[in-house]
Amino acid sequence: MSDPNLQDKLAQPIQVLQIIVGAMVLGIVAFLAVIIALRAGGQAFGAPAATGSLITYVAIAYAVGAVLVRAIIPSVVTSAGRQKILRETAGSADDGDAAGGNGGEVDKLLGVFRTKTIITAALFEGAGLFVVVAYMIEGTSLALLGAIVLAVLLAYHFPTRSAAAGWIEDQRRLLEQEQMLNR
Repeated sequence: MSDPNLQDKLAQPIQVLQIIVGAMVLGIVAFLAVIIALRAGGQAFGAPAATGSLITYVAIAYAVGAVLVRAIIPSVVTSAGRQKILRETAGSADDGDAAGGNGGEVDKLLGVFRTKTIITAALFEGAGLFVVVAYMIEGTSLALLGAIVLAVLLAYHFPTRSAAAGWIEDQRRLLEQEQMLNR
């Protein structure tokens, strides 16, 4: 790592992201736990005979779509963020300012990392809550399994300082390469 203070600089911002993603995971898990407890107590929320498993199938299809979109969106957000940084760097280099130096670049990349992380987590949270609602209404084991899988996938995106530092270093290298190509 070229910046030994990078992980220290990331401590507070990553802690905030950890709270956000952790709250998203806990939201799905708590909602699911309440629904499981209520269903175990005999509470019915919908008319399963009326819908069959339609809501579950729609929710699972939505979840699959979210997983597929997750394969695309983070790289699109990251690429757009790098391009914006390149434009700002080129504009400020013309003014004789090097875009705030490496510290400014790290701050901008941290903003891109935040955006990418929150969007990715929101994709899984939305799908997870939809599947929990499907379980609440229809009580299918497929919806229950889908909710658990989505909560785990969301938890997998829990940010760490070391992962963020590695991602920022990778993006800095890519920015340097793109700057070389633009000269």
